[in-house]
Amino acid sequence: MPEESNSLNPYKYSLHKLSSRTYTFFSESGSEFSAYFIDGSNYFPDYPSFNHSVLSFGFSLVKESEKKQQNDKRIRDTIITIVGDYLMLHPETALFIVCDTSDNRHVFRNNLFLKWFDQFNPIYNLNFSKYDLRICNEDDDCAYCSLIMNRNCIEYLNIKKAFLNLDNDLIAKGY
Repeated sequence: MPEESNSLNPYKYSLHKLSSRTYTFFSESGSEFSAYFIDGSNYFPDYPSFNHSVLSFGFSLVKESEKKQQNDKRIRDTIITIVGDYLMLHPETALFIVCDTSDNRHVFRNNLFLKWFDQFNPIYNLNFSKYDLRICNEDDDCAYCSLIMNRNCIEYLNIKKAFLNLDNDLIAKGY
């Protein structure tokens, strides 16, 4: 049965000393995680009116503790909180997310991300929109991309249109 709770129980997190867009936190087992927002303007080079508003988001395990802990929901809660709080503080920002394909787990990551968004959006009063794309090459190798924006983003409609047209733009450029 799915969780019905709309409350989060995130770990305490902090802004990294050397970056204004990187956050770190430690799980109960002692593993260190990083969540980061980096320049995503390169995804929309043909749209200089808003490409400065696009950030790419990622998170990673920095250091795994020797004590293993499976299925720690507080890690999810912390990631959701970092993303939601960042977008609330920076409503002009659009997050562009590409699921990592390096270990062939991108379909799993995409499904997990969809589930997390469905759990996270009501907590933030449905203030965010999310759009998804599956972009495949001629060999049927696919990438899963998502765009999350605060509905108050000034360039909302332009960014949405550019994202939903991304596949066509790549094909037109011969990718």
